[in-house]
Amino acid sequence: MDNLYCSSSDLFQFGITRGSMSNQARLIHAVSTVSNTFELGGHNYSTNDPISFRADAGGSLASPVQSGVGYYAVYVSDSLFSIAATVDGPVIDITTIGDNMLVVSPLPVEAVI
Repeated sequence: MDNLYCSSSDLFQFGITRGSMSNQARLIHAVSTVSNTFELGGHNYSTNDPISFRADAGGSLASPVQSGVGYYAVYVSDSLFSIAATVDGPVIDITTIGDNMLVVSPLPVEAVI
């Protein structure tokens, strides 16, 4: 981006306190090992949007999804998406469904700047 007055590191070093920008995690409604999809109505993800996952208290992640690892959304429908390990990469094969999985989008740091 051109014409920025600070970088993302400047934002935290001289302005915004870490943790002060809200980053709402959303609960996945269902996971399909048949279609390798995650169900979340109105997810608003486009293909190649960066996302990550974590388990809610007492929950578990679908396999082979790992907590805190960056993935890329693959749009399937307004309520379904798959994931890839790389931009425009193949859909990851989901082998177990997990329980109480949360999906997280990156903080909108560039928008704040």
